[in-house]
Amino acid sequence: HLAGSSWLSMLIVNLASWACTVILVRQAAGVTEMALFTAADKWKTALMFLPGVLAQVTTPLIAHTHASGNRALCGRILLASSAVCGGVTGLLALAMALSARVLMSAYGWTRGDAGQVLVIACLGCVPLALYSQGSAACWTMGHPRNMLAVDTLRSLILVSLVVAGFGHSAVRLAAANALSVAVAGVLLLVLVRRMLRTSPVSTSVLAHR
Repeated sequence: HLAGSSWLSMLIVNLASWACTVILVRQAAGVTEMALFTAADKWKTALMFLPGVLAQVTTPLIAHTHASGNRALCGRILLASSAVCGGVTGLLALAMALSARVLMSAYGWTRGDAGQVLVIACLGCVPLALYSQGSAACWTMGHPRNMLAVDTLRSLILVSLVVAGFGHSAVRLAAANALSVAVAGVLLLVLVRRMLRTSPVSTSVLAHR
């Protein structure tokens, strides 16, 4: 179930992303808008490097504490990693947003809205960083179907926004990405909290109580 859900989840997310880029390219000046969106996305990928590394460190800890039935410690580790990840990502995103025009000019973009695309992408990195932490916890705690449902919802929200008009420009597509992650992230937070509350507690933990 885990491997199948993981594969299907990646497929759905990638298909949604592909569909949105196709819609963007088909707009007037779509190729130019796509190039602008891609340039901003490169900086976004660099910004998301830290959350990815942190998830690799915390995932084994969450897996161990969850398997041992120590819900309280598992929750504290997840909360601490999310706080650090969100805080550091937020600070880096702020610094990148403040220098958005300079960074985008490195790709040759001097348009007035070039920096705006990167600013929106940076703002979306904060919920995306928290989403990555929650996603790692969800997979680790053995709830692949829940994570598949959240990823599917995120993809549906993104495609719906783009079809509704958010796919007409790079700025709007960046906003659609940020909104879809933020909305799906709230649901993911609720699911992870419920998982922690309903997971079994080991007898050793109960004995210490």
